[in-house]
Amino acid sequence: MDKTPNRLLAAIVGTVLVAALASIAITSSQQNAELSSGTPEWVVQSYLVAMFDGETDKALAFLADSSPCNITHLDQAWINRNANIDLLKSEISGATAKVEIAVEFGNSDLFNSSYVESHTYRLEKVLTEWLITGIPWPVYDCGVISK
Repeated sequence: MDKTPNRLLAAIVGTVLVAALASIAITSSQQNAELSSGTPEWVVQSYLVAMFDGETDKALAFLADSSPCNITHLDQAWINRNANIDLLKSEISGATAKVEIAVEFGNSDLFNSSYVESHTYRLEKVLTEWLITGIPWPVYDCGVISK
C-alpha cells in the first residue's frame, strides 16, 4: 500500500497548524503603540482604551466641553471587543488636530470574513491639552440632530 498520499496530507495539515499557531502568537503579542503623552494620537488611543475597557468615566475626560456627548451616551455605546484598531494618519494645524483610524472587525484569515471602516476624530487644544470634539466613535448619537 502506497503511503505517499497520507504523508502528503500529514505534511499539509502540519503546515497549516504551524501557520495558524504562528498567526495566533503574533496577534496575541501585539500591544498598544507607545505614543507621546498629551499628543492627539495619545488622546484618541487613551479614549479608545478607556471605552473598550468599559471605563466610560475615564473616556469622558478626553472629550472637550464642546462635545454634545455625556456619560450616558458613552455608557450606551456598543463595543465590539474583537475589533483591531490602527492609526492611519494624524494632522495638526494650529489649535486643531485630526486623527484617522482604521477599525477591522472579524478575522482576516482564510476561513473568516472581515471588514474595515475608518473613523476620524477632531481635536482642539484647550489650554495645554488636546481634547476630542464632536461625537467620537464608538458613539454614534448624542441626541444631536445633524444636517
